[in-house]
Amino acid sequence: MVYPIASVSSPMMSPPLSILHVGESIKRFGHEVRYFDERWDPEPDIDWPDIVGVSSMTGHQLKGAAKYLKLAKKHGKKTVFGGIHPSAVPEQCINEPYVDIVVKSEGELAMLDAIDAEPGTIVERRMIISQDMVSPVSEDTLRYFKKPAETGDTILLTSRGCPFRCGFCYIQNFFERSWETVDMDRWKKDILFLRDRLGMRKLEHGDDWPGKMPRILEIVKFLWDNGIQYRPSIRAHQIDDEAAKMMADMGIKHVSIGMETGSARMLKITEKDITKEHQVICAEALAKHNIWPLYYWITGFPTETPEEINETLDQADLLYKIHRKNNVNCTQNFYAYTALPGSPLYELVDKSKLPTTIDGWSEYSLHQTHDHRANARYHIGGIRFHMGKGDNTNRNFPGIKRLLVAPFELFALIRWKLRFFDYYWEKKPLELLLKWASTSQMNELSHIGEEESFQINNNDRVSSIRRDNLTDKKKRKK
Repeated sequence: MVYPIASVSSPMMSPPLSILHVGESIKRFGHEVRYFDERWDPEPDIDWPDIVGVSSMTGHQLKGAAKYLKLAKKHGKKTVFGGIHPSAVPEQCINEPYVDIVVKSEGELAMLDAIDAEPGTIVERRMIISQDMVSPVSEDTLRYFKKPAETGDTILLTSRGCPFRCGFCYIQNFFERSWETVDMDRWKKDILFLRDRLGMRKLEHGDDWPGKMPRILEIVKFLWDNGIQYRPSIRAHQIDDEAAKMMADMGIKHVSIGMETGSARMLKITEKDITKEHQVICAEALAKHNIWPLYYWITGFPTETPEEINETLDQADLLYKIHRKNNVNCTQNFYAYTALPGSPLYELVDKSKLPTTIDGWSEYSLHQTHDHRANARYHIGGIRFHMGKGDNTNRNFPGIKRLLVAPFELFALIRWKLRFFDYYWEKKPLELLLKWASTSQMNELSHIGEEESFQINNNDRVSSIRRDNLTDKKKRKK
């Protein structure tokens, strides 16, 4: 099971759940499974497996997917391609000469069909029930949770799918607007296991929608009671003063919220089912109770006008001012609309501008599309709203390294204020700088845990853990 690097300029540190869930599931049926995460593992000996399964999203991750699928075919192995991208365009993917089988939607049970399927087959088993969902946490997968536990990027799903109808989202095609909880007793055991074994003290959101507010608060309370910080992803209309106060009282310091657009017409077209008033009420409640949000915005929607784009930028400025007025940090990301086949808005897209191959789609992502101004807003808006202490720019360029990105921060502030997004000469050097910073982080993180000695007794408990020098230095700094 192969997990390629998802992004060069902004590497994901979370565990490779897409392959761990599938691998641990098919083990139950007698299959031997080995994992390869391109971020951390040495290059695999591709000669040993009978079948090579690769998971990928649309965008940069497809580069690694193509690489390992081709390598597997070179060694005469059967290839299975699954994940968000092949679920969106299965007919395109199955036509690639290095793809034998395509798995649509969830793979835990579909992979069993793929193992025995004839080349050229598209396999699908939609929305498995909670009883069929298998924990991604085991002795074989524990090493993939070590680094996220150290960096605070652990993800462990409490649910699958989403019932909402956002027109730009992959979920409608992947899950058909269905939603299912995982076995929460099993999930709680996994959380405590990772806390006790690896020292995990922070959990990042991973659910597409964690549920209604009572369920979210139940999850928050369990984690708070067990000494674990949590950043949930919540819809804007779910947050008012009362909800924000309850979250703050239970230790929530960060949340992620998809605002998407500040245009009333685009909110209606995208069927986001929130209003601009919801956005303001949400921001005022979070600011009042000292909760630091990460707001997600999208520009470049089909039929979106320049005036409507400016409405989004103005709304982002308004929410930022609400938080800063209360001396609360506010981070905001600006993505380029990605035309995903199967999503409702896809029907409004000029198909002649879209790729038709895996290589073509590998250049097409949340910040790299044919809309160059939307791509520019990804960098300019990102830098503009990631300048605070503890934010991503500070994390990627600590200390004196911050001077390297300072000129780009200045230009981003000017461009944002002027709403000037013709972004050419800065783009390439900035991407190279981000790639360098990301590579440096990954090289540093690759050593975390390498010198740890996990000695397990018969009761499966840790009897001794020896931390390496890097971890000791970090503790002293803290």
